[in-house]
Amino acid sequence: MHRPIIGVTGMVSSTVNGLRYAGTAAAAAVLDAVLRAGGEPRILYPGGDPSSESHWAGLDGLIIPGGSDINPRLYGQEPGDDLTLTDADFQDSYDLEIVREAMRRDIPTLAICRGMQLVNVACGGDLIQHLATGLDHVGTVHQVSIERGSILHTALGSQQVDVSSYHHQAIGRLGTGVVATAYAPDGTIEALQTQAPRLLAVQWHPEDRAHSDPVDQGLFDWLVAQCRADLQRKDGSHRAVTLADVMPAGPQPDPDAPLIAVVVPLSFPGFTAEMFELVQRFTASTLAALNEAGARISIIDPNDPQTRSLDSITRADAVLYLGGGDVDPTVYGGSLGTVQGSYGIDRDADVFSILGITDTLQRGAPLLAVCRGSQLLNVALGGTLIPDLVPGHLHRGEPGEPMFLDEDVRLENGSVIHRILGRCGVTVRSGHHQAVDRLGDGLRAVGFAQDGVVEATELEADQWVLGLQWHPEDPDGNHDDFAAIIREFVSQAAAFQDSGHPAPRVEEHIDV
Repeated sequence: MHRPIIGVTGMVSSTVNGLRYAGTAAAAAVLDAVLRAGGEPRILYPGGDPSSESHWAGLDGLIIPGGSDINPRLYGQEPGDDLTLTDADFQDSYDLEIVREAMRRDIPTLAICRGMQLVNVACGGDLIQHLATGLDHVGTVHQVSIERGSILHTALGSQQVDVSSYHHQAIGRLGTGVVATAYAPDGTIEALQTQAPRLLAVQWHPEDRAHSDPVDQGLFDWLVAQCRADLQRKDGSHRAVTLADVMPAGPQPDPDAPLIAVVVPLSFPGFTAEMFELVQRFTASTLAALNEAGARISIIDPNDPQTRSLDSITRADAVLYLGGGDVDPTVYGGSLGTVQGSYGIDRDADVFSILGITDTLQRGAPLLAVCRGSQLLNVALGGTLIPDLVPGHLHRGEPGEPMFLDEDVRLENGSVIHRILGRCGVTVRSGHHQAVDRLGDGLRAVGFAQDGVVEATELEADQWVLGLQWHPEDPDGNHDDFAAIIREFVSQAAAFQDSGHPAPRVEEHIDV
């Protein structure tokens, strides 16, 4: 798969050093940030026609960077003082048209500073031509508060960030379908999202510090990850698993039973027929066990931007994370280019899952994390992963062999999982090539493979949190062990519900 091609709209300049004529420029800091994220930047000349197919040929994503002020007449105002308009009359009209086309085509887009203002104007909003607040927004660093559950929150994984600011204009009246998702301390709007699900707009300049600040670089990582997922989806991936494929038949639990949020990727980039069969079997096995144990079920697909919801996690009495594709190494300080045999990477799904784990830990709710889930639990607490186990024959079948195999694991005496299963030596079903490396804060390792790889973790604090690297839900594994784990998990969820933190009663047992 080629590196995603990211179009960067250029700014026409009447004078360019080394040229005898006007030129088109883009900030090198923006282009460098795209390269670091794994993309390939391509500067777009604003004299082109964004409505033509040829203008988008080969492009996977778009960045609309900062630049000169937008002519106020384009949003129904007369120009005031202190404006620096573009050098080319066609610049504004081109930029507005490419915003509208990107939204219409659902092109992954990052709009920066002027770019964010263009988004609002393109949707019928207007601007404050010159800010007059007590907070200086030109050449400063200030704090920004981000709305929970917004695209920006998912992309960065934080609700408070410090940003590099360089603007004297701001969003005024919001355009149709435009939502403000971040604010400066003086109330200035600092981020927007629209009805286009993959357009992210920020007022600050993340390129200023992206070379040294992972948060700022994270916006470019988010964009390239969106484009990479598109490319992987175009490779003929199998259809996603549906609820009809996995929901248990028969009577449903009592409406006052504890509610378990099951976070499971029902599809991911590069989803094959083999992966479909595994996800369908393992998810169906899990849901049947939960149903048998008397729990209500809420299914959340972290890979589906249309359905994932932090609120669905927050209202649950306990949360269960199942397996899926690899964890994006950039969320634990690694690099995509260094991971061999990686598959199914979706950074947004990882960040969303980490936010959900953090929420669950803060609420004190029970949490069971399986395979990929146990890895995300470790990352959520500041730990790292082994991105590719070498040798890995103890943990996963060799090429040409079945992926899942039996593996012997030693459990620490007195640990949560030891008390559930009643023995220190267990044979488990394993099929992973990544694993816990440096333990996250507050986690302890309580299960080990023969080669020392961590196979089980629990929280040192007095909260029921269990991470299992193996797949107890594999129908080819020990059914009694899995049933025991699920019964204890549901019992913990019921205790949490009874402790005064109940999930609200809902009419439907499925939440997607």
